Amino acid sequence: MHPGVEILATAIDNFKHNDFLRFPDARIVYLLLTLAVIWATAWGFYRNTGRDKIDRLFGSSQFILIGISYASINLTTTYINLTGPVTLGLAYFTIARLYDLATSKALEQSTVRYSQRHSGEMRGVLMLIRLGRQAGAASMLNDKVREKIRLLMQQTGSKTMSVEILKGNQKGLWGLFEDTLAISWLRSADDEDAQLRIARDIEAAQHAIMPLMQKFCTATENDVDWFVHEGTIAGGDAARDSWRALFAETLLQWNETKKGKS
Repeated sequence: MHPGVEILATAIDNFKHNDFLRFPDARIVYLLLTLAVIWATAWGFYRNTGRDKIDRLFGSSQFILIGISYASINLTTTYINLTGPVTLGLAYFTIARLYDLATSKALEQSTVRYSQRHSGEMRGVLMLIRLGRQAGAASMLNDKVREKIRLLMQQTGSKTMSVEILKGNQKGLWGLFEDTLAISWLRSADDEDAQLRIARDIEAAQHAIMPLMQKFCTATENDVDWFVHEGTIAGGDAARDSWRALFAETLLQWNETKKGKS
């Protein structure tokens, strides 16, 4: 339905000034770019860098690719068609996100899940870190900040440690445990190497938590407190009850220690 005279005028002008639209033969480049987008997305999911961070980085990459295509066709005479990398990257991201949501519980890797898969008695170590003891620091901890702290703390030690945090606006009894970071380890009773590794992880966690709090919410030394307790963990079906008992023992021992200091 476009007027033919404008089409002819554009063709004559393009021929006269040699500025007609060109399509570079860059199939290999497009293929490598597509593989790079898919590989980077897969690596983010594999490394468990956090859903918010993966979404932000992937969304930024898609906007950049679309922006390059838009700028090329509007500002130059060469059209860089990145529809393929954008479409395939978005398709892979959608499938990966749905798979992650569907299997996050079943494929969870944690000390609790590990103890359920093994039999016999083991030794569990639980480190509780109370974040934001003062009201000013606690009010600055939103869900994104809590998740960043959890992920960064996960990277401070060995792969055998599990880091969880109770986040969100809790009420009633659960409000007493809000902003509590729980780091757990599991080892065999006679594994001295694991015991030394856990001791190094605990020391690394103690040195890492305060700089993170100061980075995200300008906390002071009095805004963070922690306690470490070790106990027996039964394997198999009794693992959950053992971890519940260890958590309760840690809280009681922590409270008694505070009373002794006061």
